[in-house]
Amino acid sequence: LPNPGTPARPRIYLEQLQYGSGSWLEVEGPQTSTVFNNLAKGTYRVKVQNPDIAENACGTDKFGNIIRSRTCLFNVQGQFIGYLGTWDNSPFGGTSPTYSNTVTVGVTDQSDIAWSFIDANGNDLFNPGEPIRMNTTGTKNYDAWWIAIFENGGQNRWWSNYWTEGQIPGDQLDLSAYNPFSGGFQQIPVSYTVQFAISAECNTSWTNLNRNFAVCPSGLGCRIAENEEIKVFPNPASHSFQLLNYEADLTKQQRIVLMDMNGRIVKSFEHIGSPGFDISDLTNGLYMVSIWENGNRLHTTKLSIVK
Repeated sequence: LPNPGTPARPRIYLEQLQYGSGSWLEVEGPQTSTVFNNLAKGTYRVKVQNPDIAENACGTDKFGNIIRSRTCLFNVQGQFIGYLGTWDNSPFGGTSPTYSNTVTVGVTDQSDIAWSFIDANGNDLFNPGEPIRMNTTGTKNYDAWWIAIFENGGQNRWWSNYWTEGQIPGDQLDLSAYNPFSGGFQQIPVSYTVQFAISAECNTSWTNLNRNFAVCPSGLGCRIAENEEIKVFPNPASHSFQLLNYEADLTKQQRIVLMDMNGRIVKSFEHIGSPGFDISDLTNGLYMVSIWENGNRLHTTKLSIVK
């Protein structure tokens, strides 16, 4: 062969996630360069198809098995330099492609980020020593992610992993393992704000979603079973909230009591039939909302205040 050609190189494709169907569509490639430019906002992955040695069918042996043969390549000096390569080695098939991790590019927006605490009780209230974990599977994987944890009150300490590049951990991100504060999350005050953020384009644009959780002080009783029919709305709230699925009974002595996560009463409402309850004077954090009827606690839930 006077000119055997150049060595076979991997073929590289760019695939874009099709939202709704969950399928992947090839949008660029094949190419040998590992660089893709001027991409539209979306979630992508790279498919790499490595070359394989080409094999040809060359008759059959006495048992009827196909005999495979390879094409040898020599340079102009007659030296053996390898075999002929292929990406689709019919009829024997080529190598299976490999895929990169997914990455979302473009300016972030609020629909790109979604996460929640992993809490069997569903109220984001935890017992001392209980693992506090996050599920971030609803968040798109951008170039960088950030977690910050703030104490609400007390020493007002905070901790952060700062901007971290690469894959977001997923559905088992354990905040307890970080142990950001001395003694973990058993400190008082026991209400915390978690800021989770994602970013692209060197953090020139980023989006965050904040949520509150608390560790229940001993004896507060914030783990009581809840009547799912009674809810506070909106939650989180900023300036006021309402009670859903609850009718005031003027024949009974009823009131609403708000406690902070240290068990202190911070506000109470004697006129429970009011259409809305003003909380504009309260600071960010988690609070316990209790409905009392004739001296008995009828229902308790949590209210997150975020301004």
